[in-house]
Amino acid sequence: MTPQEKIKVKVFGLIKDTNQDNNRLFVYQGYDSIKQKTFYRALGGSIEFGENSYTALKREFQEEIQADLKNIEYVGCIENIFINEGQKGHEIIQVYQCDFVDPKFYQLDELTFFEVDNTEYKAMWIDVDRIKSGELWLVPSEFCHYL
Repeated sequence: MTPQEKIKVKVFGLIKDTNQDNNRLFVYQGYDSIKQKTFYRALGGSIEFGENSYTALKREFQEEIQADLKNIEYVGCIENIFINEGQKGHEIIQVYQCDFVDPKFYQLDELTFFEVDNTEYKAMWIDVDRIKSGELWLVPSEFCHYL
């Protein structure tokens, strides 16, 4: 089995903003150059050996955007088998709904952050209705069940 063929265990936080006539979800933007398609995904990342998913979620948000979370509630597990950039992937994802502690994150239009490999990403709020209509591509699509 090659490293690409391993199942990855991940955790993601679904942060919604439903205040003041908003119905938005906080995501990062990615692009699959082979499919030539922009996609959106909740923030989070890999669960490290010996770490539970709750702790990993808090750590990932600190590492990525220096944000603390509150109202963290486990909502389910998704098995995601997918193709990205022509490579097959397989993930088991623990999904939480949560909120930002600092209200400044609800004021942002977007922010740039870097992963440990120095890959640059853009995080932003997107309208949930644009996801539900199919205009914007949220991955994995099973996240839509929690919106």
